[in-house]
Amino acid sequence: MSDCIPDWLAESTANLVVLLNQSGDFVYSNNAFLNAIQIGMSNIVGLQFNTILRNSLQTSFEDIFNYCSQIENGMKSIDLECELPDGDVMRSSWEFKNVNIDGAELVVGIGRTIADYNVNSPDHPDLNISRAVSGNALVSITDPRGRITMVNDNFCRYTRFERSELIGHRHQEVFKDLHSKDFWKEMIETLRKGQAWVNEVNLKSKYDESLWFHTFINPIYDINGNLTQLLHIQFNITAHKRLAEEKIDLFRKYKKITANLPGFVYQYLLQTDHSHYFPFVTEGVAELYGLPADILRIDASPAFGKVHPDDSEEFRRSIRHSADHLTLWNHKFRVCRSENDVVWVQGIATPERLENGNVVWHGFNYDITEKKSSEEQLLKHQKQLDEIAFIQAHEFRRPVANMLGIFDILVLESKKEQKNVKQIEYWLELMYESVKQTDEIIARIVNKTAEEEELMELER
Repeated sequence: MSDCIPDWLAESTANLVVLLNQSGDFVYSNNAFLNAIQIGMSNIVGLQFNTILRNSLQTSFEDIFNYCSQIENGMKSIDLECELPDGDVMRSSWEFKNVNIDGAELVVGIGRTIADYNVNSPDHPDLNISRAVSGNALVSITDPRGRITMVNDNFCRYTRFERSELIGHRHQEVFKDLHSKDFWKEMIETLRKGQAWVNEVNLKSKYDESLWFHTFINPIYDINGNLTQLLHIQFNITAHKRLAEEKIDLFRKYKKITANLPGFVYQYLLQTDHSHYFPFVTEGVAELYGLPADILRIDASPAFGKVHPDDSEEFRRSIRHSADHLTLWNHKFRVCRSENDVVWVQGIATPERLENGNVVWHGFNYDITEKKSSEEQLLKHQKQLDEIAFIQAHEFRRPVANMLGIFDILVLESKKEQKNVKQIEYWLELMYESVKQTDEIIARIVNKTAEEEELMELER
């Protein structure tokens, strides 16, 4: 049975290793366990589990076996005690797991004396070997000089190296790394202090593939405090890293696109407690509102404070209506960037109610000052044209009608045998006055037209 235990684990002086059959009889233990309980190998084989190891809860071997059997990849963690021949009590922390070895259903236990290793201590991260070997981790063991003594199947599968290409070599001799000397210097200094080192490591595989690993390196000491091994446990995070890089690249492209827009893109969040902020807002808000984006990502109040006082009430009412009815927010308002710098802004945003009751808008605000100015000029033009049309339709028509009437009278007078000269002079005087009125009206129309052309010239 000892052949099924890896040499590095069987020879470990820090790990207690046992194998038990389904009846709870010891069939194997490593020297570290035998030394800890002060019993020889010949005396332990065949002994029952509960005659050696027990706890205050009276946990039986049957309890452990059933627990591991009922749960897929089940592993039982438990603290146990052993009464030593000299009367002392050895306390240890264990993990048990069912295994099949050559067709035999057995239970493997890996433990540590609590005096040497406290699994609850923040100074000793839980880097349990049995869990790492049975999971998806890449596991390697090196001697104190850094030479690889063991790698698991996952390590070979991900790095594309054969075991024979790894055993006896240092990691840096096999892998091309993409980090600075200071990066590895920090690792060495941490390990020399007896602390676990945790970081993300970028390496090249055998076929020059760039791989990222979340890496734990933990120094292992014997009971005398001597460094015996370095345990490396790594998790492949390459896909996660690539996705993160793609998101960053996409965000950079998005920033370049939105940087050229005449406004800013945003998410505006209104919470049920009436607090509000912009979870996302592009830098264009600084130009349009005169406010840095970082401030608005914390609190939207400064942006609301920039709304012109005459527009503020209607502005806030429009947002409340959009939130209550989840209707498109489309509103025009003025923003006071400074005392003498006022711009017109149009905001368009689509609201969405979240599960927690908050409302978030996805929208775009942009400068419409020129558009509003053009609209105002068009109104002025229209007013001028209306005035000209009124003069033509009403004031100009009256003197023309007078002249036509007088002309008809003069025609009749001219046909009489006895002409009344004074009467004709009277009608001619009236016609003269009507002509003067017509001339004045024409002058007003000309002036109005000149004003209109001057306005249009100024706009151009």
